[in-house]
Amino acid sequence: MAVYAVPNGLSVVRAGYPVGKKYGGAVQRNRIKRLMRESVRLCASVPAAGYDLVLVPRRRMTEDSPGCDAVLADLYSVLRRLDLSDTPHVEGESDDRQG
Repeated sequence: MAVYAVPNGLSVVRAGYPVGKKYGGAVQRNRIKRLMRESVRLCASVPAAGYDLVLVPRRRMTEDSPGCDAVLADLYSVLRRLDLSDTPHVEGESDDRQG
């Protein structure tokens, strides 16, 4: 997934999930939105306040039919690359940022 983050100056984090018709019918699109919404809820790396997030799914989400764990891992990876994580970096942990 792709994540766009913009500081909003508020004490909350707002998230949007644009899922177009190219991802399938209403049932498939709603499943993708539910997975992304739940992954944001469970992800410890989502900043506590001050951002507007837009989570855009990639075509792979419809082809593989991923579970919540896969979407959560993908979100965690993207947020670490954006350096928006509230969780501190653990020494000795691999850093997977692209240079």
